[in-house]
Amino acid sequence: MLLSLSIQNFTLIDTILLQFSNGLSIITGETGAGKSIIFDAILYVLGERTSTEILKDKTNKTIVEISFTSNSSIQNLLDSLNFDSYPDTVILRRELSPKGITRCFVNDTPTTVAVLKTIGLQLVDFHGQFDHQSLLNKSNYFSLIDSISEEKILLEEYEKNYIEFQHGVEKLQTKESEIQKARELQDFYTLQLKELDQIHPLLGEIEDGEQLLSKLENAEDIFLRTSSISAKLNDNSNSVIPSLKTIEKEFEKLKKFDTTFEQYSIELQQAISILQEMNNFVQHYNRDVEYSEENVNILRTRLQELHKLRKKYGSLENAIEKRDFFQSQLNMSMNSEENLLFHREHLESIRSKLQASAFALFESRNILLKSIELSINNLLHRLGMIHSNFVCTQQYKTSENYQSEMYISDLNSNNLCSIHKNGLGSIDFLFSSNPGIDPKSLSSVASGGEISRVMLALKSIVADKDSIQLLIFDEIDVGISGSIAQKVGIVMKQLSQKKQIIAITHLPQIAALADTHFVVKKDTSKNQTSISIDKLKGKETYTEVARLLSGENITASSIQSAKELATIQLDF
Repeated sequence: MLLSLSIQNFTLIDTILLQFSNGLSIITGETGAGKSIIFDAILYVLGERTSTEILKDKTNKTIVEISFTSNSSIQNLLDSLNFDSYPDTVILRRELSPKGITRCFVNDTPTTVAVLKTIGLQLVDFHGQFDHQSLLNKSNYFSLIDSISEEKILLEEYEKNYIEFQHGVEKLQTKESEIQKARELQDFYTLQLKELDQIHPLLGEIEDGEQLLSKLENAEDIFLRTSSISAKLNDNSNSVIPSLKTIEKEFEKLKKFDTTFEQYSIELQQAISILQEMNNFVQHYNRDVEYSEENVNILRTRLQELHKLRKKYGSLENAIEKRDFFQSQLNMSMNSEENLLFHREHLESIRSKLQASAFALFESRNILLKSIELSINNLLHRLGMIHSNFVCTQQYKTSENYQSEMYISDLNSNNLCSIHKNGLGSIDFLFSSNPGIDPKSLSSVASGGEISRVMLALKSIVADKDSIQLLIFDEIDVGISGSIAQKVGIVMKQLSQKKQIIAITHLPQIAALADTHFVVKKDTSKNQTSISIDKLKGKETYTEVARLLSGENITASSIQSAKELATIQLDF
């Protein structure tokens, strides 16, 4: 529910603070008094586009703030947008500076105009005299019908199958593209794979090969140096190991006289052991050193091939990965029909499920549309449109061929029918206000007053189904009068028992039923123009309704008529 609206420096408004209550709130005033500016301010704070032209005082900023009671739907939306929640309240504010800078807030947290608009769509349903987009835009009909339906599980099943089918189509198209590309590049992949298979690179082979080549190219020098080391370690009387063994014997004798020598004796034994291991390694290595010019040339050629691959692919790792890729592409090309058959069979199994859920949803909607059609016609007849005929249609087109994969088989023929995210085919609202005239699309045949009554009928049906708290009607009663206006007022009053309604009207039959009544006045004194808005109390409401009945010449008779209008029975 809308709790309050604060407006500062907005077009003709200096400062206004309005407090609202449940039920039906009516705004009246002289023609040209600026009644619609109130709604313009609400639309502004809910994210509509604007410019600095709205600044009444070009030196100060415009501020519009609106507060609503919250509910679980709004709280969930705020949570998903990471806003702090106020207990039971949501506050939206929008400011515009003289420099054209906009600032937006949700519960005092800075945000964007787009977010204000998103939240506003969950709070307010706005209907102007020529602003019935939700009723005249066929793309909204599916969501409108589904909001009334109690068969939610059918819609959920269809949506789940549709998403799965979409993914299946995308996978098939991707696989077809990959196979087509693999076929086109088959010769190229074969050539590259042949080169990689002939060389057959191994991870780390360049490093190992270069180390081996260095050993082979320097075999003579290695042999001489290892022989020299071995001789110095052990092969003559002056070599290291025999000399150390002699010293070690002396230490063995010395430690008998002084234990201090014992530790050094142990360390000397360890040194001798290490040198013996070193000697064994050098001797073994020396025996294996063998120079072969043939082996050197073979290794050099191998390394040249490996370096060529590394330069071509960046590294041997990449070359090996590419080999696997080329092989997989050739396998795909060779097994293309088998691969495609698997994906097509999988897609057809999903299509079968989608077909069943699409037609189940279609039939469920058909039943619901007939019920809606009956309810709206009954209400329109009660609203004085006794010859009106409102028809809800649902149909789909079939074709022998579809370029897109997004189709299912028609249950009644061998043809195909297209599908979309909302289901099968399309929904349309047809209307005729005169007997003997075939109903045509509502948007093309209904007048403003007729659309207003159709919209009221629809809103009366969906009032219990959606979570929107506030309905705003901006002079939607244009084109009606007399007893019809009274009946429209009764329907609005009945609807206000389920939804908060704020409406601008010129009709006394509607204004008399207000739970809260505001009057807008324009002041043009002192060469300036401004508007104010007052909440009427007690007898003031009868006086304002009487003015709507008889103009400025308010009489006792018009006051009595106003009282009678206010006490009219709500059942008709």
